[in-house]
Amino acid sequence: MLNQDRSPEKAVRAALGKLESIEREVIIRYYFMGQGLRQIADTLELSVYSVRSRLNGGTLKLRSLLARFVSRKYGLRIRKRKSCPLCENSRFDHIILNCGPIGPWKPVFKQMEAVGFEGVKSVRTIIHHYEKHLNGGEWDE
Repeated sequence: MLNQDRSPEKAVRAALGKLESIEREVIIRYYFMGQGLRQIADTLELSVYSVRSRLNGGTLKLRSLLARFVSRKYGLRIRKRKSCPLCENSRFDHIILNCGPIGPWKPVFKQMEAVGFEGVKSVRTIIHHYEKHLNGGEWDE
């Protein structure tokens, strides 16, 4: 839990410290250094899709980590967002990208089931993740 008496800067630093190092690096480069997705991908030797996934997952984690601080410090209620289970774990992104845009999606779903990946209840979740989070969506290159 983040100390509610901290300054916003200290709260953000503490929350960033709780992220995976690659998520933290991508977030710092994107939001604080103003780098684009392509530049981050080139620098870190990752695909743009992987950078998008790390940015989205890390941002959702930061939102969750900072919600209580923001609520107490500023009196704002942060509504919980239903997060994409695939954005929180990017280990299947390369498989999904190889299948898109037309599939087949069922083998990906079966592979997730086989390893016990929870959160994906249907093929539609995989398609949504591909369309909205990996292939365009709201991100700028």
